[in-house]
This record gives sequence, C-alpha cells and structure tokens, in this order.
Amino acid sequence: MFIRSSSSRSSLNTLGSFRNIIHSTGFPATTSIERLDVLNDELHVMVFSLVGGDRSHRLANYQGTISLLRAGRRTIVTETYKVDVPKDSNEEDTRYFVDTMVGLDLKSLARIAERIIV
Repeated sequence: MFIRSSSSRSSLNTLGSFRNIIHSTGFPATTSIERLDVLNDELHVMVFSLVGGDRSHRLANYQGTISLLRAGRRTIVTETYKVDVPKDSNEEDTRYFVDTMVGLDLKSLARIAERIIV
C-alpha cells in the first residue's frame, strides 16, 4: 500500500542484501533502504531492518519479523517489530503509529494474495 516501487541491489536475495524502496504519497518518507537480516525457508520467517533513506524519525532502528503459518488451506501472515521511541513521542503513540502501518500493509498483502489465488 505504501510502496510505489522497490528494487534489490543484488540479483540474489541473500542475507545482508539491500532493497531500495520508493514510497507512495502519504507515507512519512519518500525512500527507504531495507537490509535482509534473516531468511529461513524452513521456518517461513524473514527479518529485515530499515537502514537508510529519508524515512521518518518515527521509524528509527525499525526491525520487522514476518512469519507465515499454515492454517488449513490458508496462510496466516504476521509481522512483529522493534523500533525506537522518538524523543518527541511516547511508547503508546509510537506503537499506535507502527501498528497502523503494519496493519495496513498486511491488509494490502491479503488483497493482493486473494486476487492471485482466485
């Protein structure tokens, strides 16, 4: 929902590889750079960190963990995260902001997946 385009800096998606992201209008940044920290195909887990770009200070030191869990014929996708609380904010506001962003991203992913499956 918030990504206009993305491109990998490497042809291989290996640990430590980077992805450049151009965000859509309305996101509190125009560009971000993500680093792939963990990719475990067996456990269906991916961990990434925001390491650059002009991202909002509200997402400083963001690290997200995306997990897939099979539930019958469906797959459940979750994202947990760690992020620093900015000095001009508090934990509650930061959690609300990031929970909203993650929730919107997961809903967007669900819509895309449902169109592919149908």
